[in-house]
Formats: sequence, structure tokens, C-alpha cells
Amino acid sequence: DVFKELINSDIHEEKLFAVFFLNRFKKEFSEETINLFYSEFFKYCDSWAICDSTMIRIIGPFLGKKGNEELALDTVENWANTDDMWTKRASMVILLKLVMIRKDFDQDYVFSLAEKMSSYSEDYIQKGIGWLLKTCSNYKPTVIFNYLMENKTTLSRLILRYASEKLPKERRAEILSK
Repeated sequence: DVFKELINSDIHEEKLFAVFFLNRFKKEFSEETINLFYSEFFKYCDSWAICDSTMIRIIGPFLGKKGNEELALDTVENWANTDDMWTKRASMVILLKLVMIRKDFDQDYVFSLAEKMSSYSEDYIQKGIGWLLKTCSNYKPTVIFNYLMENKTTLSRLILRYASEKLPKERRAEILSK
């Protein structure tokens, strides 16, 4: 009840406090928590700060635990297929947190999600794709470089800029050249 009241606030700091409040109970999370989150949180999520901090600090780590692999992929897939921009972004932020936890990724899965999401023109979706690919480049830079080069005419400049940030300067310049 406290979480619902705080997350429903029009005051950004109170919404952020709802996230910190929820964090205190993360050891008790279950699949039910993810379902509740989906049904309640996204009704009131209205900023990248609330979305990203919640996915990076709370939901992503829970889904990244051993034994939650299937739930994690189901969550990413289900949330990616909604009409809500913040839920779509959250799916990518969860996936990038899973990449950080595992220090590896299924490139076919990541690329499939990136391609599906790239058709959405909202900046927060485009930046989310770029951030996901940039995170992946920490672990497989050549794979990401090759993907960006192969898709540089279909991916937006915003995605290319974000995704190539951690690559060597020469490779980044090659990606960003017309």
C-alpha cells in the first residue's frame, strides 16, 4: 500500500522513494512481484530515471539470480511487446542488467530485440537500444562492431552514437561515417 501511494505521486522524489522502499523487500520477490510490478508500476512510471533505476537496482538483479532465467526472458519478451513506451524501455534495461550480471549475452536474442525495437521512434526507446548494445560491447566488442556496421543504414544515428560510445575511436568513426 505504501508503494502504491508513493509511486502514484506527482512528485518525482516520492516516486523515487517508492523504488527505494521496494528495494528493502527484494529478498522476498517472486514471479508474483513481477506481475504486480507490471500491473501497477507502469501506470505511474513517467521518467527514464524512475524506469531505469528500478530496473537496474531491483528488477534486473532479481531476474538475474540463478533459477530465474526463464522468468527473466519471459519478462523481457512480454514487456517488449506492450504498447507502453516505459515498459518497452524497461525490457531493454532489464536485459542490459542481465548482460552485466552474466558478463555475456545471446547475440541472436539481443539483436532480434534491438531490431524489433528500432522501429519505434521515441528517443527513450532509441537510447535504450543504444545503451543495451553499448553494454554488450563491453563483453564482445567485435560482435557489436560487426552488427553496427552491417546495420548502420537501418539503425538510427542516435542508436549508432550510443551503441558505439565504448568502442575504439577508429571503429566508432567508421560506424558513424556516412
